[in-house]
Amino acid sequence: MAYGPGLEKGVFGVVLQKLEREVELLERHMDVLLAVKEHQPIGIDKLAKLLDLPRNNIRTSLHVLENNGFIVPTKPGAVLQSLGEAEVFALEEKIDEIISRIAAIRDEKFHNVYESQRSIL
Repeated sequence: MAYGPGLEKGVFGVVLQKLEREVELLERHMDVLLAVKEHQPIGIDKLAKLLDLPRNNIRTSLHVLENNGFIVPTKPGAVLQSLGEAEVFALEEKIDEIISRIAAIRDEKFHNVYESQRSIL
């Protein structure tokens, strides 16, 4: 993604690039989780083909999902851990909290920047 003149090399560009990578990683983990839910038990090769992702990315996502209690490895492949509504709701709430925080930064901080520029002109 292009960030505009001067932004890519500055500290904000670096932070935005890291944030973007983290969001992409979250999206991949969620895609893997949903694929496991729909096709369980499912192995790495089938997941890689289904999601059109490299095996090492699938392996990493499965490891993260297992370590966080979302899936369980079995001999025939990964299966969804029995998640209660509370766990799913907590995950959704955390994502909503992060989205709200980013939106607040955008709305509050950038509004102040625009107001400062207007007062100079």
